[in-house]
Amino acid sequence: MYRNGWDEQRLQLELSRRERLLRYMVERDIADYESFQAIVWEYDRNPEDVIELLDRGRLEQLI
Repeated sequence: MYRNGWDEQRLQLELSRRERLLRYMVERDIADYESFQAIVWEYDRNPEDVIELLDRGRLEQLI
């Protein structure tokens, strides 16, 4: 939080997004290293785009 300059609200938003992302991957058994890595790296680069794909149920296209 401090390193990124986030306030409490931004931290909670980020934690919520990451929880949703991980929950989605668990529910769809996305557990192999390459797939997990591809999703996490893309989230790091473009979090808004990944969340949009998640909302549309199309996250697998990153794999």
